[in-house]
Amino acid sequence: MRLIIQKITNFVKKKYQLVGKKRLFLNIIIAFFIVLILVLIDQLTKNLIFSWEDYEISSKKGFIKNISWGFIGFRPLLHQGVTSQINKIVGFTVIHIFAFLLSVILLFLIPFSKKISLTIFMAILLAGNWGNEIDRILNNNTVKDLLFLPFYSSSGTFNFADIFIFAGPIGIILVHAVDIFKNLNWKKIKNTKKHNSGNDKNNF
Repeated sequence: MRLIIQKITNFVKKKYQLVGKKRLFLNIIIAFFIVLILVLIDQLTKNLIFSWEDYEISSKKGFIKNISWGFIGFRPLLHQGVTSQINKIVGFTVIHIFAFLLSVILLFLIPFSKKISLTIFMAILLAGNWGNEIDRILNNNTVKDLLFLPFYSSSGTFNFADIFIFAGPIGIILVHAVDIFKNLNWKKIKNTKKHNSGNDKNNF
């Protein structure tokens, strides 16, 4: 156990040295405000646009309220589980454990992020995770959905937390993809192509 703690301590020290004190605190401040604002947006829209009774009645009798602004619409729906329906296979205990572990991982990674863009997208994912997890804890594993796309009949009903959960990982992947693209040794690739094309000519 002492060896594990020592390894973790050394790992954290190395990460701290790579990032530096200023960047570490900057990451924490940026992530704090992003998570705070996005969780507030998610929870306030869920609880102020429609009442709990609206959600309950719509879930039993169909959508009793339907507000359309053309590009976006609002309708109340209580959704038990997660969008992928994986809760039917693994159960809600596993969903809660996964949400907790994801939070721990993100809370650890965010301070040591070397890129502000990566910090932002990880914070967005964390906000989405917390937004729906708050619902599950407070509402007996049900999540309040209220958004839909009026111009797309198969869009289903979702919430802001779902958008954040979708946008966060995509942003993280894009940041890493751009890094990989930038770090490619284009000179080496170009020379390799020239060398290969020269060999092909010699073969003829």
